[in-house]
Amino acid sequence: MAVKSLLRLLLGLLIIPLFASCSDDKASQAEDLLASVPADADMAGVIDMEAVISHLELDKKNPLPELKKRLETLHLNPDCLSGTRMSVAVVFSRGSKLYITGYLDDSKAFKKAFSALSKSTFKAEGNVDLCQASTGQWATVCGNQFWLCDRGTPDANEIRDYSAQSKGYLSRKGAERLLEFKHDMAILGSISNFIRNFSPNTKEDFSSALVINSLFADPQFADAWIDFEKECLTLDAGFLNSSSKPAEFTLPLKKIDAEVVKQTVTSADMIFAANIPSDAIKRIGKNFGAFLPMQNLEALDGTIAIAASEKERAISGVILTNGKNISGLTLLINELAPMDTEVKDNLLFFHTPGSITGPVNVAEAAKSFGHSYVGAIFKPSRSANFPFSDKWVNLSIYPSGSSARIAIKLSSTPLSK
Repeated sequence: MAVKSLLRLLLGLLIIPLFASCSDDKASQAEDLLASVPADADMAGVIDMEAVISHLELDKKNPLPELKKRLETLHLNPDCLSGTRMSVAVVFSRGSKLYITGYLDDSKAFKKAFSALSKSTFKAEGNVDLCQASTGQWATVCGNQFWLCDRGTPDANEIRDYSAQSKGYLSRKGAERLLEFKHDMAILGSISNFIRNFSPNTKEDFSSALVINSLFADPQFADAWIDFEKECLTLDAGFLNSSSKPAEFTLPLKKIDAEVVKQTVTSADMIFAANIPSDAIKRIGKNFGAFLPMQNLEALDGTIAIAASEKERAISGVILTNGKNISGLTLLINELAPMDTEVKDNLLFFHTPGSITGPVNVAEAAKSFGHSYVGAIFKPSRSANFPFSDKWVNLSIYPSGSSARIAIKLSSTPLSK
């Protein structure tokens, strides 16, 4: 899967600066590297490696103990990247190929080390040298620039063309945002590329595109950033229109009412909340009425919160209603699972048998949701196709001007700062 390949490359790349000299001009290097990325690349990103190493609090004088822990699931050796010079790196995808590229101080040392790891030798095709590791990754050298390819097979003619470009990806509208260095990594790409990499099949690709286009005005591109901490990783993403401005979010959601969320339970293994007013229900009905039982949703008018316990397999929730057709909403809830329901004023409470407790403090979670349209805190199932199943996921969809963005924080605790 493309996401796993990118994550493996990013983790592997963390070892590079520890064996590299310092950069003269980080911004200038990033600009030159982006110029060597094809203008029609599906996605491009700039990694501020100096910031990553600092934020991960790695010991530059003795990095190997921590590095070995980070590389347990990787097929990379710190010794294989001798000769690299990198305070920044660039990652990009084009078609089936995924690359990370940067500069070299000593190409001979780099090729010698990679050859030893791969048990293979570099073969020259004109001014491009290529070598494939036993694990499938490729290393390519052209002049003082290297290219690591983790998906697909690099082509010498392509590498030559990329190296000879003067503008490349910088000719793309909005590419300048990748050079701002506000975050550890900045990414820009076509929406279709992001959907393709995160959806498992074509049918879901189509569904995802349909949803995005119904929620945003003229969505054309996705921009994202990643920040690293020693015990945490944060990904934040949004959509841009054809003018490379934030795409307008057209669904009239409201911020979550923390007081409603607090009325679920005291603690849980999972908490989810969203504020869906009646105006949003009407809009959803207009766009998706053929697929959803809208007549049973007309009572929903505000915050909905659901808490769950994994051990007891129990669910408890509350919905703010407008008093219209509550019986229809109750019927819909019971179709999902047999529930006991109770109406107090304009709140509909529902729960299954069993007690609900867990490491998520619901009052604290409710407070953290207060700036969001949608919020969730959970730990993924270990059987899920997810490379961080031992981490807590804190998800938020929040307003950003006239647009909306999604933030995902991975950490060792449910509510890390």
